[in-house]
Amino acid sequence: MWVLVVDDSPSSIIFISEALRSLGHSVLTCTNGSSALETLQAMEVDAALVDYHMPGMNAAAFIATLRKQTKSATAATPVVVMTADASPKVARTALSMGAAAVLHKPLGLNELVAAIDAVDLKSQR
Repeated sequence: MWVLVVDDSPSSIIFISEALRSLGHSVLTCTNGSSALETLQAMEVDAALVDYHMPGMNAAAFIATLRKQTKSATAATPVVVMTADASPKVARTALSMGAAAVLHKPLGLNELVAAIDAVDLKSQR
């Protein structure tokens, strides 16, 4: 499974990427929403893990822009939002924009695995 990890924190990208690779997934990384959208135009992935608070474009704006893409396979990419923000409003906003799930940082490996497995199962239907 190809997973795009989008986070402005290098340490988060390293942790998440290594965890996903150890589980057999292929990983692409970006440090902001704009570069992630460009990456998705060039290559289809099975899921995107996107940090909510990033400079320039938060996860809600990323999802809204992604869903408007004309390339239908890209527009339908499942997005799992990650956030260190405990505010219920952040989770509600992400889910209302079409996020498949919201994970709270710091991420645990079990939580990450469960979210990716759930997205993978949905995509196989």
